[in-house]
Amino acid sequence: QEPKHRCMIGKQIDLNLYVKEGKNSPLILGVYGFGVFDRAKYTEQEITVFANGTQIDKWKVVNKEEYTASIPAYLMKDDTLNLRFVIREPYTPTGDARKIGMAVHKITRTKKIAGRARVKSGKWLKNKLAEDKEIVISEEPEDKNIL
Repeated sequence: QEPKHRCMIGKQIDLNLYVKEGKNSPLILGVYGFGVFDRAKYTEQEITVFANGTQIDKWKVVNKEEYTASIPAYLMKDDTLNLRFVIREPYTPTGDARKIGMAVHKITRTKKIAGRARVKSGKWLKNKLAEDKEIVISEEPEDKNIL
């Protein structure tokens, strides 16, 4: 992995998060990054986003910016947020063996509390981004206070 970002590798990426007091809370998911795709074939990378098994958005990912999706309160049945990102066509850049869909710099969520928005970045993800290790996103993180 690169020093300042992590890559979504493969056709489908699952990320399971604990959201403190997340039950029945509307959230905004934010992913800051850029698309990795065959520029001779496409103008963007298409990523379909699911939250707790329901499609919530379809992103056209190109430049480094924040891509957002709303997560309705009814999808938050408990404090668990299971995100799934489905990549239209992962791409292998020259000199790299991985099939990549998106380079991710930061993941955030915004939770509305009493009319105010509260944004938090995942502490676990920040720590993993700071380390020189690949993130295995299907495992439970050691820190349950992710977001």
